[in-house]
Amino acid sequence: MACACPSWRAPSARSSKLLQADGFRALAITPAHGLRACAYSQAHRDPFDRMLAAQAEL
Repeated sequence: MACACPSWRAPSARSSKLLQADGFRALAITPAHGLRACAYSQAHRDPFDRMLAAQAEL
């Protein structure tokens, strides 16, 4: 399935290696993160913000 955003490109192997070399790492999304994200009040309306906050907490 093609991405609807024409300017989006998947990260290249080179950019992934550069990010890892600088200490960045991908954060997995677990069922525990999903449950925590669902438990927030309506003050956090954006789903991405909810997931980011849940990952920071757990």
